[in-house]
Amino acid sequence: MRYDLDDLRLFLHIVTEGSITAGAHRMHLSLPSASARVRSLERHAGVALLIRGRRGVRPTPAGTTLARHARDVLDRTARLESAVASYTRSPAAPLTLLGGGSAMHRLVPQALVSFLRAHPDVDVTVSESRTPGPYGCSPTARRTWASSSTARPATAVCTWSPSATTPSS
Repeated sequence: MRYDLDDLRLFLHIVTEGSITAGAHRMHLSLPSASARVRSLERHAGVALLIRGRRGVRPTPAGTTLARHARDVLDRTARLESAVASYTRSPAAPLTLLGGGSAMHRLVPQALVSFLRAHPDVDVTVSESRTPGPYGCSPTARRTWASSSTARPATAVCTWSPSATTPSS
């Protein structure tokens, strides 16, 4: 039996949302199209995958098993696409993240997890740092731009120098 990746994504959205309508909406499909895809999955599996009710749907034991394996298949497919794509584009530049105070314990971990899931090929170095001046540069730091082109610089790099008295761009 062959499974279509879009059908598996749709099924996961339906199970997550508890509604064929909501799952169809997340996949940008019409309700009749989504229903037909689910019926096709059930026909190929030879068993009901969803229990339909007035307040939505919930997976049968077979549907729960399909959802678990569908997650694994889609995760592995994403890793496969990323691995193959790494040969067609240059690897991402390393990223250094400076944060201060409570952000390092509250905001940064959550944001970093989301970012790394979306960009698994990016190396991130995280450091805690005080940021007394604008752009994270203290008044006695010299700001230089790190960029490979002459266009507007992409990142600011702050370096401390006892002789530097004002930031320059």
